[in-house]
Amino acid sequence: MVTSRDLSLGLFYGFGLTLLEERDRQSVRNLLLHRKILRSSLEGQRISTTSICMNSFFARKMLDDPADALDWLRHTLYRHDLLFDHALLLEELCVPVNLTNTHWIMVFIDLKHGTFFPINPYHPTAPTDQEQQLGYRIAVAIADEFGLRKPVMRNPDYCQRLPAQKPSDYINCGVYVCL
Repeated sequence: MVTSRDLSLGLFYGFGLTLLEERDRQSVRNLLLHRKILRSSLEGQRISTTSICMNSFFARKMLDDPADALDWLRHTLYRHDLLFDHALLLEELCVPVNLTNTHWIMVFIDLKHGTFFPINPYHPTAPTDQEQQLGYRIAVAIADEFGLRKPVMRNPDYCQRLPAQKPSDYINCGVYVCL
């Protein structure tokens, strides 16, 4: 089995893939694919022409090191051609948030209309004060970074149609957040 260290050394010394046996070439391809998927998932995923869903690390980074998180966001937007020197084309940003390592919510930020809304799977239309404050903190930092107006909390129309997680279901909040 080829390890990432073997791959690094082999490519460094110029061995490439030609000297490897077929099973090892497949291992190298799998390793490179996993790295590509990991790198892609860390940068955020485009979900429509003007929308991005950041990864699960972004919210934590926004709270711990906002400057670094905003650089990360900028990089993602440049990568998806949603940010140029003269224009921000991003209209919607979804930020999954893990609350105290026990529960997931989604902060939906509508940059086009200057609104945000934290969506909790247990009660999609009624976020708690803590969720509202967290959503506001993230949305304001992003608005300030890009020179946008201060966001206000507004319940998107589609929240009424979201499925609610049953109170007895303690393990599927991540699935509901992805909906």
